[in-house]
Amino acid sequence: MTRKKTHLILYLITSVLLLANLIADGKCQTSMAGYWGDRALFWLWLFLTIFNLIVFWKNRITKIYLGLLFTGLILSILPMMIPFFAMILSATGKGLLFKTQITPQYRVQIINYSIMSRPHIEIIENKGLLEHRIARTNAEILSTNNNYLEVNELTGARLITETDNTIIIEFLGDKLRGQMVILKAQ
Repeated sequence: MTRKKTHLILYLITSVLLLANLIADGKCQTSMAGYWGDRALFWLWLFLTIFNLIVFWKNRITKIYLGLLFTGLILSILPMMIPFFAMILSATGKGLLFKTQITPQYRVQIINYSIMSRPHIEIIENKGLLEHRIARTNAEILSTNNNYLEVNELTGARLITETDNTIIIEFLGDKLRGQMVILKAQ
Protein backbone atom coordinates (compact mmCIF):
# COMPACT_ATOMS: atom_id res chain seq x y z
CA MET A 1 0.00 0.00 0.00
CA THR A 2 1.35 3.43 -0.90
CA ARG A 3 1.92 6.21 1.62
CA LYS A 4 -0.81 8.37 0.10
CA LYS A 5 -3.32 5.56 0.41
CA THR A 6 -2.31 5.01 4.05
CA HIS A 7 -2.76 8.74 4.81
CA LEU A 8 -6.17 8.73 3.16
CA ILE A 9 -7.33 5.62 5.07
CA LEU A 10 -6.12 7.11 8.37
CA TYR A 11 -7.97 10.34 7.57
CA LEU A 12 -11.18 8.49 6.68
CA ILE A 13 -11.01 6.44 9.90
CA THR A 14 -10.47 9.60 11.97
CA SER A 15 -13.35 11.34 10.17
CA VAL A 16 -15.69 8.40 10.81
CA LEU A 17 -14.68 8.30 14.49
CA LEU A 18 -15.27 12.05 14.85
CA LEU A 19 -18.66 11.80 13.13
CA ALA A 20 -19.65 8.80 15.29
CA ASN A 21 -18.59 10.71 18.41
CA LEU A 22 -20.68 13.73 17.40
CA ILE A 23 -23.75 11.58 16.68
CA ALA A 24 -23.37 9.59 19.92
CA ASP A 25 -23.03 12.80 21.93
CA GLY A 26 -26.03 14.40 20.26
CA LYS A 27 -28.37 11.39 20.28
CA CYS A 28 -27.28 9.27 23.26
CA GLN A 29 -25.46 11.79 25.51
CA THR A 30 -22.44 9.45 25.33
CA SER A 31 -18.89 10.38 24.39
CA MET A 32 -15.30 9.31 24.83
CA ALA A 33 -14.01 9.10 28.40
CA GLY A 34 -12.49 12.28 29.79
CA TYR A 35 -13.12 15.88 28.88
CA TRP A 36 -10.14 16.11 26.53
CA GLY A 37 -10.70 12.92 24.50
CA ASP A 38 -13.21 14.59 22.18
CA ARG A 39 -10.97 17.61 21.73
CA ALA A 40 -7.91 15.46 20.95
CA LEU A 41 -9.91 13.62 18.29
CA PHE A 42 -11.01 16.95 16.78
CA TRP A 43 -7.46 18.33 16.70
CA LEU A 44 -6.17 15.09 15.17
CA TRP A 45 -8.85 15.36 12.49
CA LEU A 46 -7.96 19.02 11.84
CA PHE A 47 -4.24 18.23 11.58
CA LEU A 48 -4.91 15.31 9.22
CA THR A 49 -7.24 17.50 7.15
CA ILE A 50 -4.53 20.12 6.62
CA PHE A 51 -1.94 17.42 5.97
CA ASN A 52 -4.13 15.63 3.40
CA LEU A 53 -5.03 18.90 1.70
CA ILE A 54 -1.32 19.52 1.18
CA VAL A 55 -0.53 15.95 0.08
CA PHE A 56 -3.47 15.65 -2.33
CA TRP A 57 -3.54 19.28 -3.51
CA LYS A 58 -3.22 18.40 -7.20
CA ASN A 59 -6.49 16.46 -7.16
CA ARG A 60 -9.60 18.36 -8.18
CA ILE A 61 -11.66 16.68 -5.46
CA THR A 62 -9.26 18.06 -2.82
CA LYS A 63 -9.86 21.62 -4.02
CA ILE A 64 -13.63 21.04 -3.96
CA TYR A 65 -13.34 19.61 -0.44
CA LEU A 66 -11.37 22.66 0.71
CA GLY A 67 -14.05 24.87 -0.83
CA LEU A 68 -16.75 22.97 1.09
CA LEU A 69 -14.81 23.27 4.37
CA PHE A 70 -14.25 26.98 3.80
CA THR A 71 -17.92 27.51 2.89
CA GLY A 72 -18.98 25.69 6.06
CA LEU A 73 -16.70 27.90 8.11
CA ILE A 74 -18.09 31.08 6.52
CA LEU A 75 -21.68 29.87 6.99
CA SER A 76 -20.98 29.25 10.69
CA ILE A 77 -19.84 32.86 11.03
CA LEU A 78 -22.86 34.44 9.33
CA PRO A 79 -25.50 33.91 12.07
CA MET A 80 -23.87 36.30 14.56
CA MET A 81 -20.86 33.91 14.81
CA ILE A 82 -22.74 31.76 17.36
CA PRO A 83 -21.88 28.35 15.77
CA PHE A 84 -18.33 29.54 15.12
CA PHE A 85 -17.81 30.53 18.76
CA ALA A 86 -19.35 27.21 19.88
CA MET A 87 -16.76 25.36 17.77
CA ILE A 88 -13.90 27.50 19.11
CA LEU A 89 -14.99 27.23 22.77
CA SER A 90 -15.50 23.48 22.45
CA ALA A 91 -12.30 22.72 20.54
CA THR A 92 -10.01 24.78 22.77
CA GLY A 93 -11.53 23.87 26.13
CA LYS A 94 -12.29 27.52 26.91
CA GLY A 95 -15.94 26.53 27.39
CA LEU A 96 -15.06 24.47 30.48
CA LEU A 97 -15.62 26.75 33.45
CA PHE A 98 -15.46 24.27 36.34
CA LYS A 99 -14.73 20.55 36.63
CA THR A 100 -14.35 18.24 39.60
CA GLN A 101 -14.55 14.50 40.22
CA ILE A 102 -17.13 14.03 43.00
CA THR A 103 -16.83 10.22 43.14
CA PRO A 104 -14.89 7.71 41.05
CA GLN A 105 -18.11 7.20 39.10
CA TYR A 106 -19.32 10.82 38.68
CA ARG A 107 -17.83 14.09 37.48
CA VAL A 108 -19.47 17.52 37.70
CA GLN A 109 -18.60 20.09 35.09
CA ILE A 110 -19.92 23.52 34.28
CA ILE A 111 -19.65 24.39 30.61
CA ASN A 112 -20.66 27.25 28.37
CA TYR A 113 -20.20 26.80 24.63
CA SER A 114 -22.42 29.72 23.70
CA ILE A 115 -21.94 33.44 24.06
CA MET A 116 -25.71 33.90 24.30
CA SER A 117 -26.64 31.52 27.13
CA ARG A 118 -25.91 30.87 30.77
CA PRO A 119 -23.52 28.08 31.79
CA HIS A 120 -24.84 24.51 32.07
CA ILE A 121 -24.16 22.14 34.92
CA GLU A 122 -23.54 18.59 33.70
CA ILE A 123 -23.23 15.36 35.66
CA ILE A 124 -21.09 12.83 33.79
CA GLU A 125 -21.08 9.11 34.66
CA ASN A 126 -17.89 7.19 33.90
CA LYS A 127 -18.47 3.90 32.05
CA GLY A 128 -14.91 2.82 31.24
CA LEU A 129 -13.89 4.00 27.77
CA LEU A 130 -17.14 5.93 27.39
CA GLU A 131 -18.94 8.52 29.49
CA HIS A 132 -22.66 9.17 29.71
CA ARG A 133 -24.20 12.56 30.53
CA ILE A 134 -26.89 11.70 33.08
CA ALA A 135 -27.99 15.25 33.85
CA ARG A 136 -27.74 18.72 32.36
CA THR A 137 -29.30 21.86 33.74
CA ASN A 138 -28.81 25.58 33.39
CA ALA A 139 -30.30 26.37 36.77
CA GLU A 140 -28.49 28.75 39.06
CA ILE A 141 -27.05 27.49 42.34
CA LEU A 142 -28.89 28.99 45.29
CA SER A 143 -26.82 29.13 48.46
CA THR A 144 -28.06 28.48 51.96
CA ASN A 145 -28.54 32.20 52.67
CA ASN A 146 -30.53 32.89 49.45
CA ASN A 147 -27.61 34.30 47.47
CA TYR A 148 -26.62 32.83 44.13
CA LEU A 149 -23.25 31.18 43.72
CA GLU A 150 -21.48 32.46 40.63
CA VAL A 151 -19.55 29.99 38.50
CA ASN A 152 -16.28 31.85 38.97
CA GLU A 153 -16.71 31.63 42.77
CA LEU A 154 -16.92 27.82 42.88
CA THR A 155 -14.11 26.02 44.62
CA GLY A 156 -15.52 22.50 44.83
CA ALA A 157 -18.48 20.17 44.79
CA ARG A 158 -19.40 16.97 46.58
CA LEU A 159 -22.08 14.33 46.27
CA ILE A 160 -24.64 14.42 49.07
CA THR A 161 -27.00 11.62 48.03
CA GLU A 162 -28.25 9.81 44.97
CA THR A 163 -31.50 8.03 44.14
CA ASP A 164 -32.72 6.38 40.95
CA ASN A 165 -34.15 9.70 39.66
CA THR A 166 -32.19 12.45 41.38
CA ILE A 167 -28.74 13.40 42.51
CA ILE A 168 -28.06 16.01 45.20
CA ILE A 169 -24.78 17.90 44.99
CA GLU A 170 -23.37 20.49 47.33
CA PHE A 171 -21.44 23.26 45.59
CA LEU A 172 -18.82 25.10 47.59
CA GLY A 173 -17.84 28.70 47.00
CA ASP A 174 -15.38 31.08 48.60
CA LYS A 175 -17.84 32.25 51.25
CA LEU A 176 -21.06 30.48 50.27
CA ARG A 177 -22.25 26.93 49.82
CA GLY A 178 -25.42 25.63 48.26
CA GLN A 179 -27.13 22.37 47.45
CA MET A 180 -28.79 21.51 44.18
CA VAL A 181 -31.20 18.69 43.36
CA ILE A 182 -30.69 17.56 39.77
CA LEU A 183 -33.01 15.17 37.94
CA LYS A 184 -31.28 12.39 36.05
CA ALA A 185 -32.09 12.00 32.36
CA GLN A 186 -34.06 8.84 31.66
